Amino acid sequence: MKLQHRDLHLGNVCVHPGAANATVDGPLQLTKAEAEEVKLGFSGVEVTLIDYTLSRADMGPGHVAFNDLRDGAGICDRRGGGGQFDTYRRYASFL
Repeated sequence: MKLQHRDLHLGNVCVHPGAANATVDGPLQLTKAEAEEVKLGFSGVEVTLIDYTLSRADMGPGHVAFNDLRDGAGICDRRGGGGQFDTYRRYASFL
């Protein structure tokens, strides 16, 4: 799956302490060549992304999930938000 968040700003990023010596649960799906180049280091910080309203997910051939902003969802008509909704209106002008 490929994900485009399309609204990534500090208000949509949650950061909290984690374990610096964490391990990866489950198998990593890497080729042998990729595995030789990849080095995983954990900083002790966990990051969670929130608010996927503007996101687009490509989940395989012919399967794309997204909110169509042309359908009158109203996000581009809102006021306030410290300029956030001005950004959405500029974004919508390209649709």
